[in-house]
Amino acid sequence: MNESLVVVVRGLIAFFSLLIFTITFFDYVMGITIGSIAASLTTDLTTRALPQWVGLATWTAGVFAMRLVTVLRKSQYQPVTPRDLNLSTSYSGISAELIYDGVIIDQNLSQVNLTRKWLEDDLGRQGINDPEEVFLATLDTSGNLYVDRYRDRVKQPVDPSDYPGIH
Repeated sequence: MNESLVVVVRGLIAFFSLLIFTITFFDYVMGITIGSIAASLTTDLTTRALPQWVGLATWTAGVFAMRLVTVLRKSQYQPVTPRDLNLSTSYSGISAELIYDGVIIDQNLSQVNLTRKWLEDDLGRQGINDPEEVFLATLDTSGNLYVDRYRDRVKQPVDPSDYPGIH
């Protein structure tokens, strides 16, 4: 077979084998490696083609295998989030401290758009007349007020010595 025809056939096969890849950095580096093997296969007419074809096939199969076991998900396989669809969702962040150690934290009240009157009314519904009776009061993101009093009205506190093995 004519040497020029061999070079053209080998070049076309090597070129089309490189078109399979999408371009990421990993693919770019692997493309350079496979391209180098393909260029050597195309132009080095002094060596047998079969070992170079085997090398090209091995590197190509290796790249495909690495794409299957990649650690990072490609963007087309990422789950859709409400933000991607421009959907509004309720905030589910952390609670806001409204009272700590009997002191009302006005800054946090204003951040959640509530007033002292609202807080005092809600405490009154729970039987608390003075914020100083409260150790901690937090407002969760659903608008529920959690109150931890200093005097929890526990009749008998837990004594660690009640448990076996604790002295």
